Amino acid sequence: MSSSSVAFRVQMSPNDLYRASIGVWVRKLWYFYPMFGCLALLALLALFSDANAQRKQQFRDDLIPLGYYFAGFYALFVFILPYFSSRSNFKSHKNLHGVIHYTFSKAAIEIETQTSSSRTDWTNVYKAIETKSFFFIYLSKQLRWVIPKRAIPDAAALDSLRQLLRTCVAGKVKLIG
Repeated sequence: MSSSSVAFRVQMSPNDLYRASIGVWVRKLWYFYPMFGCLALLALLALFSDANAQRKQQFRDDLIPLGYYFAGFYALFVFILPYFSSRSNFKSHKNLHGVIHYTFSKAAIEIETQTSSSRTDWTNVYKAIETKSFFFIYLSKQLRWVIPKRAIPDAAALDSLRQLLRTCVAGKVKLIG
């Protein structure tokens, strides 16, 4: 492995896919956060308003179920649906069951599994995002490779991968280090 390439092997698990899905959905559902903020603000207004006790109680009685609905929908979309989706994807995608060998170089990204191999030029990479536990390499808005950071052998390989992503990805690159 030369300094201009990074190679490593990944053994994916259903838990990896689930955790990655949660991370993606938390970022996709950003519009829930202002809604929660508005509900909290309304609750504070109800608590400190000059209205009589009966009106305050009625307002709280109307507001509390709304908060539960928002929290329920958020939990459904961020935690429950991704669990079943990840489980289903892992079962149906046989390449995820074995070892996946990635090689990142300045020329291209190469992937080998037990049953297939592919080579992708950097021009096909839409964007790259690094989180605390994963790298997401997007080939389109919906198609992404999920690479657990635990698979990267050492800090030098991690730094080399980050440098390759910075220099080779033409689209958005959001890295931690």
